[in-house]
Amino acid sequence: MEETVNRESSNKENPIPGSHHVDFEGGKFLTFLLKDEEYGLEILKVREIMGVIEITPVPQTPAYVKGVINLRGQVIPVIDLRLKFGLAEAEYDQTTVLSWLM
Repeated sequence: MEETVNRESSNKENPIPGSHHVDFEGGKFLTFLLKDEEYGLEILKVREIMGVIEITPVPQTPAYVKGVINLRGQVIPVIDLRLKFGLAEAEYDQTTVLSWLM
């Protein structure tokens, strides 16, 4: 697959540090880094992207399930992909975002 959009220019339009909107032949993807690996989600599957908000822990769940958030009356589970993929836990900072997938 060949990129058809320059990442540098697409990152200027993207308010999320460290992620990019990238066009590939098959469609558009939101890309992000976990450790040194780049991953992508089909942009049509991403419903919303936001900064980290208060997460309510849920007892007796796997470590990668950080808890749930209340998003406009809907209870949304929060999963830390670093932990889900067996990577070391990292502190959340201003570049950490939550993505809500459909």
